[in-house]
Amino acid sequence: MKTRIGQLESNLLAYAQMRKVELLRVGDLCAPLGITAKQERELLSRMCRSGMLIRLIRGVYLVPMRMPPGGKFSMGEYSILSRLMQSVGARYQICGPNAFNIYGFSDQIPSRTYVFNDKFSGKRKIAGQQFAFIKCITKKLGGVKTIKTGDGEQVSVSTKERTLIDALNEWSRFATMPQVYEWIDKSVKMDRPFAVSLVKCAIKYAGQASLRRLGYLLDGISRDAEISRPLLKKIRSSKSFIPLVPGKPEKGGVDSKWGIIKNEGK
Repeated sequence: MKTRIGQLESNLLAYAQMRKVELLRVGDLCAPLGITAKQERELLSRMCRSGMLIRLIRGVYLVPMRMPPGGKFSMGEYSILSRLMQSVGARYQICGPNAFNIYGFSDQIPSRTYVFNDKFSGKRKIAGQQFAFIKCITKKLGGVKTIKTGDGEQVSVSTKERTLIDALNEWSRFATMPQVYEWIDKSVKMDRPFAVSLVKCAIKYAGQASLRRLGYLLDGISRDAEISRPLLKKIRSSKSFIPLVPGKPEKGGVDSKWGIIKNEGK
């Protein structure tokens, strides 16, 4: 059923389209439309309920540049994400299961979009799209590239190197143990120079446990200690050993160089 558009709704859309404004904030419309703050709140709420606008966050709304057939305004998850991050001035990068799919590590299509950012945390639903926001300090953001989506949107995504480091760092959140070791093994064997860029990324973003696990793994893959040497320099001295695969029984030989219990066997 086609959405009925009243005079105020028409005026709002005409104003936004004339000014080429996609994002509206509470207070933007009072003077241009000659309405009170209460009328503005009611108008925005009414247009959101009818599907003519998308509420990104409290007080910020997304407006269509042209009204789609039927009057229902919709956008893909990456387009919504890009405009949300723009509206709050956030740094962000698509990560986790979405990045695993993008780089071919997993063929599973996530039901929500995972996002590292410096503004939000928690799960949110915006215009029917599901998001999982993971708040990070700004220095932990980086290792990104820009990709163009099928609808022409440009979004920031973790690089392949950063995606693998995140799979090591966030193995509990993303359930990536021990699959991440297979992903790293395959990536390095297909592209030997990739190991060097992976090490550089690890030095910048990996935690101590991830540095140790990655160093042990690369030594076994490349048989070249020079590749992993920068990791060794970043590891703090410790007499404790950590399991190669968290959650499995800590049984097996040990690697004293990296402080690893080799419990990868069944």
